[in-house]
Amino acid sequence: MKAFDAQNQPVLPLRGEQTLVPVTADKLKNSGLPFIGVFGLSEKGEVVEFYDFETYKANIDTMVKAIKIRKNADAEAYYVACLRNNKPSWISLGSLQRTYRESPESQPRRACELSEKLNNMDNNYTKLEYLANKAIRVADIISGKVNQFTPDGVRVADQYRDIRVPVIEIANA
Repeated sequence: MKAFDAQNQPVLPLRGEQTLVPVTADKLKNSGLPFIGVFGLSEKGEVVEFYDFETYKANIDTMVKAIKIRKNADAEAYYVACLRNNKPSWISLGSLQRTYRESPESQPRRACELSEKLNNMDNNYTKLEYLANKAIRVADIISGKVNQFTPDGVRVADQYRDIRVPVIEIANA
């Protein structure tokens, strides 16, 4: 795996009033809700490689980022530096735990075993520790539905939108 190079990392885009929030190990240990942002997985065959955990710990301020989703809420989306198809990138930890519905009447579910495993971990620190030094691959893409939200983050009752959900697996197991 290539060494981490902060100079080649793409810029995390911010929308509207979103802001970057500093991240520490303690902050990671106290976070874990899967808020989804940009830099998810969307193509079958896509491969994401995670750096080793010691590298993340030594460079947490440059390798792990949080974006405050809305100014009127505490919600933050967490991103970690990675290699995506062998190029520097970011991955949203929340995107690895995505839920969907097969139909508006069905219960929310996760697309794969790895998403379920990550969701059952206590916090983002534990998730990063688990993913470190691993590669994941998008084995398939399935169609589903998710709740519709207003721009200020309020769920719209009984309204859904179509999405594509990645089925991910460990590639170097």
